[in-house]
Amino acid sequence: MAFIFICISIGVPIFLLYTRKKSWCSDKLRWAITTTLFLIGIFGYLIEKERFSHNGCYFLFSPFIYNLFDRILKTISIKKYNRDFYLFLRNSDEIDDTMFTSNPHINWFDKLVSFLLLILILGLPFLFILFFANAL
Repeated sequence: MAFIFICISIGVPIFLLYTRKKSWCSDKLRWAITTTLFLIGIFGYLIEKERFSHNGCYFLFSPFIYNLFDRILKTISIKKYNRDFYLFLRNSDEIDDTMFTSNPHINWFDKLVSFLLLILILGLPFLFILFFANAL
């Protein structure tokens, strides 16, 4: 069961990261998805503590934490550059990732934010593994 929760904790934030500027992926939908997973995680963690069964529900906290950081960084970018940051990752719709091309509209802040969000997505599940290692 913990493996499924680990896949969800990595898959949902990556999906939200790559679809962040799609018209159908509104803030309301993002918060609904991540809050639902967070509440399921809290409920599962409380039941897990009560029954002493270890199913890894705390991995479902990860999408909510990612979404929180994504919205904070978006707000910082809008205040600083008057625009949302560009996602500087391969296969995103915001950059030209063909060979030998440059992206003059990308600045250091866009690269930093993209890297930080990617590290956050991949690092949170491993932090949960380290923190709750005895629970698995």
